[in-house]
Amino acid sequence: MTPQKMLDEWHKQQTAFIELRDLRTRFLVDIVEYHRQRLGRPLTIVDVGCGPGSLGTAILERIPDSRVYGLDRDPLLLRLGRETNKHGENFTFLDVDITSEDLAEQLPVQQIDVTVSATALHWLMPQDLVQLYQAVGKLTVDGGLFMNADHLDYDGRTQTFLDEYSQQYKTTHLKDSYAKGAMSWQTWWEEMKALPGWEKERDEWEKRWEGKKTAPHVSEDFHFEALRAAGFGQTGTVYQWLEDRLILAVK
Repeated sequence: MTPQKMLDEWHKQQTAFIELRDLRTRFLVDIVEYHRQRLGRPLTIVDVGCGPGSLGTAILERIPDSRVYGLDRDPLLLRLGRETNKHGENFTFLDVDITSEDLAEQLPVQQIDVTVSATALHWLMPQDLVQLYQAVGKLTVDGGLFMNADHLDYDGRTQTFLDEYSQQYKTTHLKDSYAKGAMSWQTWWEEMKALPGWEKERDEWEKRWEGKKTAPHVSEDFHFEALRAAGFGQTGTVYQWLEDRLILAVK
């Protein structure tokens, strides 16, 4: 498969997990565009856990004078993003560990207008999430935005019915998507690692993710408290479909 074909399959595979992914992305980009209009100038945007750049690309397609910096440490996804990037220097992919203590010092910008993330931060341990928010808060200008679109699960004790229904609904949609031709998570990665000429990235991928632990789920309130502690005075939910949510914070 070609890199572009793998990117197309990535979108299908992600939509198998997140049925209304495009709608969620539209709401996020709508807000970024509104912020651009309010400020009346190009935006500096950081995409945390950018993967192959789906979210940054969606932003640049709507707001082409933005400057997006995508942060990730997955060598396969970073190369895929770089090879399929259609926005030139306006989209820069950076090999950065977003859990590092000196994250703010590693970035090539000293001021951020908007930070975004999609389906990435649930992989982080709670302490790393708090540290990330602190780093982003230091660089975000007053009035700047943070938005996270991700799985924010229901409480398994106090929201049992919704939790069970949400899991059942997602499982059904996933099976339907596979039946219609979407690749499974495992199959997509197997195809990705088998691309000719990508052996270096594959080997580095195996090295970096060896022994990776699964992070515990944290609540929406945990995110809000961590963001407020990082200097974001306003927090709220923009969009929710079951446990799939888009949250917003304003510094």
